Amino acid sequence: MKPLLIALAMATLATTTLPPTVAMPRSGELGPVACGSPTDLYDLLNAADRQDAKETARLINGPCQPLGGAKYQVEKAMNGVLLVRIFPPDGSWAKSHLAYTLDEMIAEQE
Repeated sequence: MKPLLIALAMATLATTTLPPTVAMPRSGELGPVACGSPTDLYDLLNAADRQDAKETARLINGPCQPLGGAKYQVEKAMNGVLLVRIFPPDGSWAKSHLAYTLDEMIAEQE
């Protein structure tokens, strides 16, 4: 019964809370995402490992964002964690921001 409740909760979140380019498919795996700090990234990864849909959604809608379709540039690599500069759709450097992601998430996107 518990897996059914989790599946229903994730389906509800996917249709009501998460943006259309959400990084967490129904399988529970994260797609390419970036977070404002390494701590937020680790919290997101831990929430996804625990299959905590509520915490994952809170982080994706807050300090983390899906990278699907985003323009970015790798600024620094540190033990599998990348610091990337994410650009807005217009490509403006002044409106860009830094975020953290995993190198394996970037490799999946390329």
